[in-house]
Amino acid sequence: MESGSWAALRRDKGRWIVREGGPEPLWRQVEDHIARWRADGSPGLDRFLITVAPGRRTITWAARP
Repeated sequence: MESGSWAALRRDKGRWIVREGGPEPLWRQVEDHIARWRADGSPGLDRFLITVAPGRRTITWAARP
């Protein structure tokens, strides 16, 4: 599934700069996922589940024990 959206992250003099374009706000989505991951206690890789199906990809993690 392609949306034509893109995002690029680079470091410049100690700060991060994000450029993005296209119809989907990709960087906001990344920030939302990071916030949710942190709120769930920053689970390790052993708690992640990746599901790939025709037309759909998901990455989830188990809730805190």
